[in-house]
Amino acid sequence: MLAGYAAERLVFGEVSSGAGNGPHSDLARATDLARRMLFEWGMGEHLTHLPASGAILRPGDAVDRAVQDVLGKCLEKAHGILRQNRERLITVAELLLTEREMSKERCRELLEGSDLSRSA
Repeated sequence: MLAGYAAERLVFGEVSSGAGNGPHSDLARATDLARRMLFEWGMGEHLTHLPASGAILRPGDAVDRAVQDVLGKCLEKAHGILRQNRERLITVAELLLTEREMSKERCRELLEGSDLSRSA
């Protein structure tokens, strides 16, 4: 979920409303998923269960710090993958600027490198 956010930061130095702002953004969805993983599903280090309505993120509290830690690790991993594949990222982005949509198969072709020369 953070790949779009990471890509926009990497390429543009900032993020759009779809990736980073608003209740339906990639960042909001990733934050909610991290909170649920840690505090509803027991996937964190804390032996705590907080139902969806009970885990309110308050800046600096233990819940917020745990969620921030998970998101930070995920964002760094996404940045690393995108930096290693920047040429492919740019190729896909440029194609999307002209075509606006891309099938899963077309994206796979580009990412596997079989079609990089045709779209460049």
